[in-house]
Amino acid sequence: RDDPALAVAASFFLLNITLECPENSQYLATGSYVAVICRNLLEALKSPPSDHSRTFINYCCGSLANAFAPSTPSRDVHKNERLVAAMQSFFAEASVFDSCVLHATLCNIVANVGCSNNLKSFATFSTVDYVFEVLRKVRHERVCLEMCLHALAELVRVRPEAMAKFSEIGGPSFVLVILGEHTDSVGIAYSAFHLLLRACSKDPSMFIDENMSTFIAKICTSLQRHSSNENTVQFGLAFLHLLSHHQRSARCHLKERRLENIVRQARRDFPQNTVVKRHGQKLLALP
Repeated sequence: RDDPALAVAASFFLLNITLECPENSQYLATGSYVAVICRNLLEALKSPPSDHSRTFINYCCGSLANAFAPSTPSRDVHKNERLVAAMQSFFAEASVFDSCVLHATLCNIVANVGCSNNLKSFATFSTVDYVFEVLRKVRHERVCLEMCLHALAELVRVRPEAMAKFSEIGGPSFVLVILGEHTDSVGIAYSAFHLLLRACSKDPSMFIDENMSTFIAKICTSLQRHSSNENTVQFGLAFLHLLSHHQRSARCHLKERRLENIVRQARRDFPQNTVVKRHGQKLLALP
C-alpha cells in the first residue's frame, strides 16, 4: 500500500492472469479478493492524481471486471455475501469520482451479472442509485454511456425502483434524446435498443404517451444507419416487434414505415440469426 510501483505491478499481474487464462477469474470472484480491490481502488481514487494512481486504477478495474465476466466459470456471485457487501459499499461511494474507466467497469459488472440472471439478489438500492447518477454525469462519454445503458437495461428488468426512476427521467423519450446526441455511435444504438426492449417487456404502458409516428421514425432511422451491426439489428427488430404487439398505434406506423427493406437486408446479412429471422417475419406479417 505504501509502494505505488509495486501496487501497479501487482494489479498488472492480476489483470494479465485473468486475460490470458479466463478460468482464473473464478478464483478472483470471491469476497476477500473483491473487498481488497475495492478498498485499494477507493484509496487510489481519493489520492491526488498521478501516473501511478491512474495506471493502478485502470489495471484494478480491468481485473475486477474480469472477475465478473460472462466467461467466469463460477457465476453464483450473488451467493457470496462478503462479495455482495463489498460491491454494494463500493457502489455507494463510487459515483462521486471523475473516472470514466471506473464507471464503465462498474456498469459493465452490473450488466454481466444481469446476463447471468443473478442481478436481483446482487443489485440493491445503492446499485440503482449509482447507475442513474452515472447516467447523469456521462452523457457525452460514449463508452461509459454505452455500458451505463446496458446496466440500466438489466436493472429495469429486475428492480421496480429502477423502472420507476427510468420513467421519472423520461423513459422512451430520454432514450430518443440519447440516440439523437450520438447518431453515429453503433454502441449507443445497440445499448439503447437493449434498454427499450427490456423496458417494453416489463411495462409496455410507458410507451402510450409517446408521439408514435415520431418515435417509430427515429428508431427506424437509427436501425437503418447501423444495419451492418448484428447486435443492434437483433435488439432493434425484437423491440419493434414487442412494441407492435402491445401498442396498436405502433403497428399502424410500422406498416407505414415499410420495413421490408430493413428486414430483408437483415435476413440477408445475418442468415444464421434466428432472432432476426423470427422478429423480422413477425414485423412483415403485421395486420
